[in-house]
Amino acid sequence: MLVLVLVLVLVLVLVLVLVLVLVLVLVLVLVLVLVLVLVLVLVLVLVLVLVLVLVLVLVLVLVLVLVLVLAPMLSRMPALFFSYFTAWG
Repeated sequence: MLVLVLVLVLVLVLVLVLVLVLVLVLVLVLVLVLVLVLVLVLVLVLVLVLVLVLVLVLVLVLVLVLVLVLAPMLSRMPALFFSYFTAWG
């Protein structure tokens, strides 16, 4: 009778240990998944920020080029236009 009780207690302890190990493994897997999701979100945010910075830099360069190239042309055009009509007028 004592042996049967000891065997039952041993089986219960083993089952409890297995359940605890399974719960710990599940918690670890969930933590790893959460960490991976956070890392992916951070990487996506960094990529979006880099893309926005690149787009802003490209727009700034385009505006500067347009201002530096077109401003002299546009500043000459009214003078040419005015001198053309004053020469004929």
